[in-house]
Amino acid sequence: MPLPSTTSYVPRADADTYFATSFNDAAWTALTNAQKDLCLQVATRNLESLQWYGTKCTDDQALQWPREVAADGSCDATVCTTIPDKLVEATCELALKLHSNQSIYIDGPESTTTGTYVSKQRLGELEVEYEEYDGVKNVSTGPKIIVLFPWLKDLLRCYAKVGSQTIMLAVRS
Repeated sequence: MPLPSTTSYVPRADADTYFATSFNDAAWTALTNAQKDLCLQVATRNLESLQWYGTKCTDDQALQWPREVAADGSCDATVCTTIPDKLVEATCELALKLHSNQSIYIDGPESTTTGTYVSKQRLGELEVEYEEYDGVKNVSTGPKIIVLFPWLKDLLRCYAKVGSQTIMLAVRS
């Protein structure tokens, strides 16, 4: 996949190619080019709110991608010359979902509250792990965009902090 522009992770022509082999092709092709560009830009802007793993390829790039992300055994490494296919899929699908439901507003943080929350718990050997939140995250469920579109979690878990599962413990006395 080519590198992103300064406003979108996915160029319109690549989104057209993606949707050509999708069940959503008719919905995407019904949009004007201006609508497609806007959809891709809004989707990218919302994905920019995630905390991405790795480092930007250059300090002065406008978007969070491309990035260098090391492989961790379950995910492939990324390099500065491409955008991961899963990020392309996430951007395209989110663009169309946001267009079809424009009442959803997810740009920007929902508050300026910051702090930490428990992101991982283990009962055997009693392990607790904490993560920081920066106002964009809902403490118990992860980033707001992931809460609204949970299917993004599976697509982006290799590349971004997409929240954790809530663990409920019942204690009997």
